Amino acid sequence: QSSAMMRFNDRFLARFPAGGDIDKADFLDRREDKGGMLRRWVVLKGNLLYCFKDRDIAKEPLFCFVLEGYAVVPEDSTMFSLGFHCPGARPVLFRAFSVAERDTWITLLRDASYESQLRALLDLERRLTSLTGQSSLAATFFPKRPVAEMERHLAQRHQDLDRSSSVVEVKSLIRTRTDTASRPARPSGQLSGSHSQPLTGAMPSVARRRTSLGDDSLKAMSSNPFIDASVLSVTISCQGLPLPPGVENVFLSVQADKGGTWAEIYRPDEGPEGNFVAPDGSVAFMPPANFALVAPGTSIRFVVRAIRAGALEEIGVATCTLDEVRAQAPVLLVNAATREAAGLLMLHCNAIPESPAIRSGELLSFRLPLQVFTPSKQRLTITESLAESPYLLTTTRMLVLHYQRFDSELMARMQTIGTLRGSAENARLEMLSAAAGRLEIYRDHLAFLEGLDANFKSSASKKHRNVEMLTTNLHVQTLDVKAEDAPARAYSAVTCGAATAHARGYKNGGLRMLLGQRAEALTAAAIKDLERCDLLRVTIQTHSRHTCMDLDELCDVIRVPAKWPAVAQLHRLLGRRCSELLSLLSNEFLSGSIRQAEASRPVKQVQDLEVAIMVPRNELLPGLAASSFSDDAIERLFQAAQLLRDAVVKVSEDVQDSLCIRQLQILSHVTGFAPEDIEYRNDVVFSQALSILTTAFASSFNQKWDDRAFVAQITTLGFLLHIESLLSTHGDELHMLEDFSQAAIDLSAVQIELVPCAEATSIIFEIAGTDAATVYRHRLLLKARIPERMCAHIGDRRLVTVHAILLTHGVNEMQTIANSIGDTALQDDINAESMTRLEKYADDFMHRFPDRGISIRPMLTNCQRQIEAAKRAKNVELFTASEMLIRELNGGRVTCCKSGKDRTAMAVTLEECNLLIFKHGVDASMLQLMLDNLRGKGVRRQNVWKNIGDDRYAFNTLQIYALPVLLRPPEGTYGSSMT
Repeated sequence: QSSAMMRFNDRFLARFPAGGDIDKADFLDRREDKGGMLRRWVVLKGNLLYCFKDRDIAKEPLFCFVLEGYAVVPEDSTMFSLGFHCPGARPVLFRAFSVAERDTWITLLRDASYESQLRALLDLERRLTSLTGQSSLAATFFPKRPVAEMERHLAQRHQDLDRSSSVVEVKSLIRTRTDTASRPARPSGQLSGSHSQPLTGAMPSVARRRTSLGDDSLKAMSSNPFIDASVLSVTISCQGLPLPPGVENVFLSVQADKGGTWAEIYRPDEGPEGNFVAPDGSVAFMPPANFALVAPGTSIRFVVRAIRAGALEEIGVATCTLDEVRAQAPVLLVNAATREAAGLLMLHCNAIPESPAIRSGELLSFRLPLQVFTPSKQRLTITESLAESPYLLTTTRMLVLHYQRFDSELMARMQTIGTLRGSAENARLEMLSAAAGRLEIYRDHLAFLEGLDANFKSSASKKHRNVEMLTTNLHVQTLDVKAEDAPARAYSAVTCGAATAHARGYKNGGLRMLLGQRAEALTAAAIKDLERCDLLRVTIQTHSRHTCMDLDELCDVIRVPAKWPAVAQLHRLLGRRCSELLSLLSNEFLSGSIRQAEASRPVKQVQDLEVAIMVPRNELLPGLAASSFSDDAIERLFQAAQLLRDAVVKVSEDVQDSLCIRQLQILSHVTGFAPEDIEYRNDVVFSQALSILTTAFASSFNQKWDDRAFVAQITTLGFLLHIESLLSTHGDELHMLEDFSQAAIDLSAVQIELVPCAEATSIIFEIAGTDAATVYRHRLLLKARIPERMCAHIGDRRLVTVHAILLTHGVNEMQTIANSIGDTALQDDINAESMTRLEKYADDFMHRFPDRGISIRPMLTNCQRQIEAAKRAKNVELFTASEMLIRELNGGRVTCCKSGKDRTAMAVTLEECNLLIFKHGVDASMLQLMLDNLRGKGVRRQNVWKNIGDDRYAFNTLQIYALPVLLRPPEGTYGSSMT
């Protein structure tokens, strides 16, 4: 009992997690020494934390942490850090997939140590002693002594742990002969601590011990250009807090000595209930303390109180200097009345403080410090800002709900069809299984999305499946330019990561390739038949819905004599509806499809559809020719109308079933494909693209709603959405481009209806139920509810079509490879297709606004010329030419790359400088100076920090040389390895 030793070696540690139960295991992202994040399989067993490369824990772990003498601190978003109180130990940063998962890890890790278990035991001892009057540990190996002495023993244990490292790296046990010969045998690791010796040292010395963790944190803070150096962010937690009986919550106050009096400088936003204390006496005070730095020698006091008998009772007080706070050593809380230890305060100076410049949801802004003048010598005030899109979560949620409804209806349709013969049954079962699988995924997505409240998905999370429907790093960047005696002008652009299925990978290619391969597996006639089936399904459904609405109106009108004059009009309308429906049913393709569908059914289910309509029609229409109606006639007509309505509904359902069976028959001949995988990948990509569209449309409309010509333009010609891609055509980015190009095509099938709304304070988007949306997954009608103050120029025409134009041009080192081997066909094809659509829109625009043609035509010609030049080499002029043309056409601007932070930053800052030169006459010699300021100090660098916790762009030296000169960041702003 005099001492206890914990002995272990590499072999024992490596085999330990594979035997017996483990406490928790899951994937976490771990910050590597080089700055990047790598996903590791993390296993907690007892007080040992293992990191493996994958789920196979029978293999050797990469490393292992002995959880003694440590602190676990929540960081920004889903991150937490694990720090050890020993010289040379650096904090280990982990990132979970959600805040709830992070909190679970923090709780388990804090409870894992011997120290935590001992504190829990002492807490139970204190409570039992207060109830029974005697010690419950007297008969155990613990000596009978005051609890306060055991608290001091724990403090001594901290001091002992400070003398030895708590991090044990398990090196590879499989080495080459050379390694074995040259490397001496590694002795067994040993971690020791006295379990029974009385306290021999004074605890205050522990509070004054500096650690390398504090130095590293302060160094990181001082090198971060976006954090106010006069503010120190400190996360405060407490361990081993003894609570009076019946007390579960505490309050913290941080005070500073100002002229002999204690002035409160921080109190957590704890609410009336205070901060909850766990059973082991641990508590985390949130949010981190952000208080102004004072003189190094200033005393800081921490006071922990609890409410007891309706009054605040002091639990413990700790006093130290500001230097000791920065040193991040544990600080001993002492009960002023009993002079006994009352817990340990753990201080963590955040390497990434919660600064307003990097907190999710905050507006980032930067004012260009240069003196910039117009040709008339007027000074320009130039400010750029970056805001998260408020439509990211709402758009994604409503679209996932749409997918859920669509697949629920698809499953119901497949079940209604019933068992089929031959290969069509296999196709039906595959489609049923695929829809069921997607529904399960959508339910999980919705549950996860409901727990999110930030409209931000970092680039580091782009491969996480829980958030794969969300657009990566989606923001609106605005350049505000104000001359001295002129109104301010604003230029906005949406910036984001490419709409692509990162989490699904690119082993089989992107959407454009997958859809192309599936189309190649079908004959041209089969593809045409699939399209005709879809068109007929929409047409029949639309026609039957309108007929049913007319019949419902007839049933209401015929019972009210005052409304009988309207019967004649309904008589003519219903006669035309029935004739059109009978004409559709006699369509040769439909009749043939019904016959082929019936051949796949074991029992004939579809009767003569034309007869089913004609019989009730012949009973209803002749009776409507009268000018007045008796009660008996009204009843007969009412019943005939109901029979005709039921017949129309039944015929529509039969046609839908038959056409679905015909499509199954066609698809059953496609081999080697999994249509459900393609459909789901398309869903993911389209979800990200739709958030881009809603953001860009709202941004444009918010700026130009008072421009009558703009409103007239979008309601007649449609909304032009220009997507500028910097993806290369080599490696995975080639397949990302395939995904995004299909998303642009799908976006062009979306329509937006402008709906004035008195209650709305900002633009709100909703998905409207349409006939097309029940057949085509992505052919949507968005209702944009517009605040009344913005509806001055909205007339009767309120439907806005979307024209999505994707122009892409790779600029990185992978594009250099693609250019050298001639692998640019995809880029050239996409640009040619997009340019054709852009030319048509520009022609329509010039026809609608002839006076603008003088400026549009040469810009269009220049854009065509730059696209041709871009086929042979990297051509930055293509960006400038297309950007200026789109802005002249009042289009929405989007710039993107893989993650939306590095290449995107270079492109969007170049666009800002070009706007200043071309729109405001700034001297072109200022270009490089403005670029360096915007890229080195502006919002894009803050955006990099916000995404990865590092303010450096993810370019190495080789990549810098591969970039065009105008797209290179200034020296000292790049070097991060995390994208």
